[in-house]
Amino acid sequence: MQKLDLLTLGADTLWPLAGYFEESGAYVRAETALLTLVARPETSAEIRPEVAAFYGRLTRMEREALERGGMTPEQARTGFNRFSK
Repeated sequence: MQKLDLLTLGADTLWPLAGYFEESGAYVRAETALLTLVARPETSAEIRPEVAAFYGRLTRMEREALERGGMTPEQARTGFNRFSK
């Protein structure tokens, strides 16, 4: 099976995929999809508030749940601080 290359996917695929990853507890994969969208000039401004909201949701989670999804509370707080400005 081939690994999915998020960089090659369009915004119309990445956005719902990020939601799927978050809902399934794959927080690092959700973060990667969202940061890929933020890095694109055509979607950056529109997606930034959504990225802040994503990190905000993560900051309210228990450490164990975050770590199962590949994140730490510190990473979630750093991301929230970066994108909530």
